[in-house]
Amino acid sequence: MNDLLATIRTASGGVAVSLRWEVSDQVDDQDTLTKIKNLLLQDHHTDTERSTLFEFLARRIDLVRSDDRAAGSWKDALEQLFDYRRWHRFRLMVRHDRFGDRPVAFGSRNVSLSAGEKSLVLSLPLFAAIASHYMPRDSDGDAPACPRLLLLDEVFPKNDRPNKRQILRLLTDLDLDCVLTSDKDMCDYDTVDGIAIAVIAKDGDASFATRLVWNGTETIPEPPSIEP
Repeated sequence: MNDLLATIRTASGGVAVSLRWEVSDQVDDQDTLTKIKNLLLQDHHTDTERSTLFEFLARRIDLVRSDDRAAGSWKDALEQLFDYRRWHRFRLMVRHDRFGDRPVAFGSRNVSLSAGEKSLVLSLPLFAAIASHYMPRDSDGDAPACPRLLLLDEVFPKNDRPNKRQILRLLTDLDLDCVLTSDKDMCDYDTVDGIAIAVIAKDGDASFATRLVWNGTETIPEPPSIEP
């Protein structure tokens, strides 16, 4: 996700975002949890590493069992066991030309952003989270054959066309199927691999819709005038 997020950087200010996976400072034995986090990031494990993971989960199960507040079914216990918010977190990091070369944690009093920059910074990690929701793949590594929907009211308000172009490229790279609304943006960007536009005109109680389909680099025609 960070590799994809790194492809977006605003021309003005050089704003970019990344996610940092950290062990929570609210838990004991941070060294062990840091080791477990690093093991979870690996694709393959040795027998020793696999045993370390099993031992960690066994200790977590014992903690859930010994918790005086524990009640309910095994399903409830497992939900408590695997609630990652109890032992790690994702921190949103922001880079800006004003901050120097090192990113700064979003929410820091040193982070001051314009309305457009703030909209960009808050949207990108949400897109990454939505994409990760669709990440489970089959045994061949292919994405599931289903719509990967992202619904947005308005197309990135307060962002200029160059930034919108970058964001839509990211959504294409994330393989998301987007349904967007806008009163003026036709999304005619070269980073979009295909689009269908429904233009709705209203006259009193009657509504009329026409559908325009655009692919490749063809120019989107102007919406036709619709007479009642």
